[in-house]
Amino acid sequence: MIAATLGGARDGCLLINTALEQSPHDPEIADMVSKALGAMEDFFSSMVKRGQAVGEIAPGTDAVETARGLLALLAGLRVLSRARPDAALLRGVARQAEALLG
Repeated sequence: MIAATLGGARDGCLLINTALEQSPHDPEIADMVSKALGAMEDFFSSMVKRGQAVGEIAPGTDAVETARGLLALLAGLRVLSRARPDAALLRGVARQAEALLG
């Protein structure tokens, strides 16, 4: 389970903080954030495909759409861990990420 659900620090993560605070004001930073988020999406997609290859994830699961959902849930989880660090809420979001893979 992700650290945000385990009572970890409430300072968020550098990428999400930068996306929220700096990207709207600086096109160069916005481009860097976009590339980093794209790399995370690609990672999630490749992991879904790997899970499908070994039979841990259903073959009909759309890897790209699932990756995008996981990315959105991760970003939301990081924001909520700062703004509303309620353990039950954060665990619920983490369960939704797991449900996308199940």
